[in-house]
Amino acid sequence: MPEKTCTKCHQTLPFESFYRSPQGRNGLSPVCIECHRQRSRDYYQGNKERMLDGFKQYAQANRKALTDYGRSYYARNSSKICEQTRKRMSEPERKANAKRQRKTSQQALRAKILNHLGGRCYCCGLDDLRFLTIDHINNDGRIDRKLPSGKSKNGYMILLDIQREGIPKDRYRAACYNCNCARNWTEGKICPHQLPS
Repeated sequence: MPEKTCTKCHQTLPFESFYRSPQGRNGLSPVCIECHRQRSRDYYQGNKERMLDGFKQYAQANRKALTDYGRSYYARNSSKICEQTRKRMSEPERKANAKRQRKTSQQALRAKILNHLGGRCYCCGLDDLRFLTIDHINNDGRIDRKLPSGKSKNGYMILLDIQREGIPKDRYRAACYNCNCARNWTEGKICPHQLPS
């Protein structure tokens, strides 16, 4: 098997361990793949903020072009992408991992929204996020949860909708589970804590 010595780690490795490079000897990069990846990781860590700012500015300046390219790429490769997705998601371990990632993302988004809404129940002042819910001030939660098909959105979809709206405080507020549910049992949808004794 043909071999080549990496100029960085000085290990003698098979050709498969090097990226292709027209300018390099034998048409290969002088640095092995692992050293190249480590160099990229080190550079990223040392320039992370500058690079992220650059990516963000580029994405904002070229949003339409990037969106059009993404749609065009998907249209050209939809069958391949769908097949890869089916193959990937058919593996039990990947399914479990995807489920964990969705749960983590949902918990983070929920905490972000609740903190934006004050991080405590509007009525009793409870500030433990584990007991807080997102209350629809105008009592239109049932409408928000409906999809055009008539089915109901899942919790993550609702959180994403609230985030897209900008988390308006005239529509939503943080409420503990007790105060949120108790409003349904009183006239005027008022929490019993706020009723005259």
